[in-house]
Amino acid sequence: MTKRTWAKIGFAALALLLIVFAADIVLLVFASILPLVALLVAALLFGWLGLLLAAPATAAQMGLIQMVYVEDTLGERDGR
Repeated sequence: MTKRTWAKIGFAALALLLIVFAADIVLLVFASILPLVALLVAALLFGWLGLLLAAPATAAQMGLIQMVYVEDTLGERDGR
């Protein structure tokens, strides 16, 4: 194999690692910001009642997404 081929393989491997790490960072940021955005939107749309119900509703939705998508679709468990 030539140097050019090895450079292409190395570049592809680096790009794959960056994509994997970027996806992890996006999921982490999404999980961190989602409750805050839910609180803001619910407070603007429904006032005090929306503000009181936004956090439990968001937690329930995130739990449902984790249960349905992560555990069933991807087959990953968190060690329980």
